[in-house]
Amino acid sequence: MWTAMLECHNAQYITVSLAYHMKNSTTPQQSESYRHAITNLQNEIECFTSSFVNWIDAQKSYVEALNAWLQKCVLPPEERSWRRRVPFSPRRALAPPIFVLFGDWLTGINSLPSKEVTDSLKGLVSNLHDLFEQQKEEKQGGRKPEQMGINGELEQEGNTEEKCESNSNFVTLQASLTGLFDQMTKFSEALVKVYENVKQGTEQASAAYINGGRFRFQPGLDTLCL
Repeated sequence: MWTAMLECHNAQYITVSLAYHMKNSTTPQQSESYRHAITNLQNEIECFTSSFVNWIDAQKSYVEALNAWLQKCVLPPEERSWRRRVPFSPRRALAPPIFVLFGDWLTGINSLPSKEVTDSLKGLVSNLHDLFEQQKEEKQGGRKPEQMGINGELEQEGNTEEKCESNSNFVTLQASLTGLFDQMTKFSEALVKVYENVKQGTEQASAAYINGGRFRFQPGLDTLCL
């Protein structure tokens, strides 16, 4: 799944990076449809941000709970006052592969660049909010007919200013979207590596356990048969 997501986000990054705003756009920034589109996009990004944060937190909690439950199945080594207690290591103890699986999975999740994605999403929402407020102020404090003048020179000057503002706004929006899809690409790439490492580590642990680890590992009395 995350391999497909990596390809998708990379394609989005390339598309937005190469995109440009047409000068002869038929949708003026002062139009109601333009402001409606900005509002909808802001709402969708805010919803996605909340879903992304909740998904990361839920997956971390899930793996942490399973990993903690597995640790309760391990019989602690005998304490010795003259020797520092060594934390349980599934690989060193040649424990059943499931211990290695959840240990590596938890480590991998904690190493994901999720904060960078969240920061990019919040930055995009902030830019959309500023863009909407700017258009709202321009609508409320728009030019009066007498300020526009009756000759073509003043009208042309006003059109030039509007085009410059339009290009500036879209450059800012494009930069935010490019940064977001860049972070999403890196996040998906990191997740692909996490699952590849978990799979490889579990296979190696399974081979080691089959080749003799089961005779060395001493679980607690209430351990399930793994």
